[in-house]
Amino acid sequence: MSQNHSSQSQQIDKLLHALADPHCRTTLWYLQHSADSVVSVQDLTDEISTDDHGGTTQLSIKLHHSTLPRLADTGVLEYDPTDHTVRYHGHPKLEPLMNSISESFPTASD
Repeated sequence: MSQNHSSQSQQIDKLLHALADPHCRTTLWYLQHSADSVVSVQDLTDEISTDDHGGTTQLSIKLHHSTLPRLADTGVLEYDPTDHTVRYHGHPKLEPLMNSISESFPTASD
């Protein structure tokens, strides 16, 4: 297996692992459909918060400590914990992956 193929495989594995998490899917769905490429964590929290997230405080903590760092690790976004901002980049494999699993895993649009 070539180094390039191995790197691509690892990247896809990271994306799939992130997409297995409902908070990551909801976050990505919102960022993909947002008119802004940079959003505040507060705006993101307000927009994706639902009763099953445990309220905005719990969701904000989950975003800060888990969801946003995990997604930043995949390269689909930049998370600045100092400024509390998220800059969405996307990924060429992301939308096809999200579309292929959307029937199995509900997103914010469902």
